[in-house]
Amino acid sequence: MLKKLTVETTEEVEFVEITDQIKDLVSENGVDSGLLQIFIPHDEAAVTMMGKGNKDIAGDIKFEINKLDDDFGHIESNVSAAHFKSSVLGVDISFIIDGGELLLGSTQGIYLTDFMGPAEREVLVKIIEG
Repeated sequence: MLKKLTVETTEEVEFVEITDQIKDLVSENGVDSGLLQIFIPHDEAAVTMMGKGNKDIAGDIKFEINKLDDDFGHIESNVSAAHFKSSVLGVDISFIIDGGELLLGSTQGIYLTDFMGPAEREVLVKIIEG
């Protein structure tokens, strides 16, 4: 099963939590055991997992990753920096499904990260039973 989520970002660099939408897809699919693969088909966006219990975590990571912009100061636009940030975090991530549930730690969350927003971003989700 391949599903697509659409996420609207409102800032140039933004971390949008998508954990609940991903969990809903797992529940709707009815798979008891398998793998879930998330893929972001964009050069300026990525997907990551991080703690969600403290909102400062996303802010701190955003602050640190934006320091990478300084290394691209010789380029007229932020395109190269956005591509680099996407490469660093990665455009895909996998999770285990067991007992019909996505296995995540109690404070772990899944985030779409956009490095050249605002934009409409696609999130492709593949569930593989087994």
